[in-house]
Amino acid sequence: MQEYAKKYNMVIVVPIYEEEMTGVYYNAAAVIDANGEYLGKYRKTHIPHVAGFYEKFFFKPGNLGYPVFETAYCKLGVYICYDRHFPEGWRALSLMVQNILLILPQQLPDFPNIFGNWNSLLLQ
Repeated sequence: MQEYAKKYNMVIVVPIYEEEMTGVYYNAAAVIDANGEYLGKYRKTHIPHVAGFYEKFFFKPGNLGYPVFETAYCKLGVYICYDRHFPEGWRALSLMVQNILLILPQQLPDFPNIFGNWNSLLLQ
């Protein structure tokens, strides 16, 4: 991925399943700058503990806070899927990131109602 970022002069955010040590896993995202440099990672903070979601059996909650990545083009903050339901991260990142906040969803909401769903989330 670092080679592609450099070749195409673009910032890439790569979803990864990170193994910190044996048996300790995080749902994370690596950030690679346009020159191919690895800038760091964000670990998903909020793991769903509701019926139908099985992440809680595999992943630990992130422990790196809400890092801001200074890329060649902007300051970038990352959120992963279920994190979007919790305003404290939005608030923290909005104070530090004036450009872009990227959300990596696992799946999109029901397609016919995609905009209604996002509007509801934004109003929360």
